[in-house]
Amino acid sequence: MISRKGTELPTFREMPRRRVAAIGIGITVVLVLVGLFYDRIPTFGGADSHEAYFAEIGSLRPGDKVQISGVDVGKVSDIALAGDKVRVSFTVDSPVNLGSGTRAAIVTTSVLGKRGLRLEPRGAGSLGREPIPLDRTTAPYSLTDALDDAGRTLGKADATKIDGALRAVNDVLDHAAPELGPALRGVGDLSKTIGSRDEQLRTLLKRSRSVTTILADRGKQINQLVLDSAFLLRELGSRRDELTRLIIGVRFLAKQISATITENNAEITPALTRLQSVLNVLEQQKTAISQAIPGLRNFSMSLGESVATGPFFTAFTANLVPVIYFQPLVDALVSDADRTTTDGRGGR
Repeated sequence: MISRKGTELPTFREMPRRRVAAIGIGITVVLVLVGLFYDRIPTFGGADSHEAYFAEIGSLRPGDKVQISGVDVGKVSDIALAGDKVRVSFTVDSPVNLGSGTRAAIVTTSVLGKRGLRLEPRGAGSLGREPIPLDRTTAPYSLTDALDDAGRTLGKADATKIDGALRAVNDVLDHAAPELGPALRGVGDLSKTIGSRDEQLRTLLKRSRSVTTILADRGKQINQLVLDSAFLLRELGSRRDELTRLIIGVRFLAKQISATITENNAEITPALTRLQSVLNVLEQQKTAISQAIPGLRNFSMSLGESVATGPFFTAFTANLVPVIYFQPLVDALVSDADRTTTDGRGGR
């Protein structure tokens, strides 16, 4: 290999092995350290490191959450003593902007007493690398502070009034003793009853859980049933309105019929009387009518057979006037018709 100045540079194989080994070990160590602690490097970790001084930290531990307005933005990375105060190191996600007047407080983040660090961004600019001073940090509420507050509160209290109140409570308890004993015994009996029914209560709760599970599984069906019930109620309401209108119409029709009957009573009564008379006659002649129907059938059959024999037919009908009585009348009518016809032709 030839450099720009014309001197030959040694190749990789020509370089001393110790130097190559030292360079390789150094690069390996750097890569391992970067891989282990890359999250603490601002350029690679994606989070900013900050510090804050506290008078005391309570039960705060490394790894606890750092929050802003209830949102997790980082974690506590280290806790160390710094003279008469405690230095807490923590990391915050880079997109979070902390002003120069940011405050920090150690708070409780769970009902089990777990601690966390709460930040309150304030001021303009950025927080920088300087630790947050004590005047902008709040330590957790300690037993010493609680005792001091209790002492100050009790010091302000009026001993005479407290004594009077305690005496009043004692008097009330003395007067209530006869009733208080049975009440306490009743509470004890109730607790014993509940304790003796423990297994039954467990069974009841299990069955209730199964019922709620079934109801939850059938939620869609129950919802559909409620919707169908609402539709059915609407249909029943519409049918009720229609029945109401029908009843009103029937009542109006009954009134009209009653008024019509009242107005035409004089004509309707004789007509009904005559109709009754006709019905009575038909009832009396029922036997004769029944006997006449078969005879009419025989007559119609005989008449049909006679008509079918040729262009003429012979039929006998009883109870008619004999032909000899009105034969002259027929002949006279025929002769008059012939004479009229002859006169008409001669005139032409």
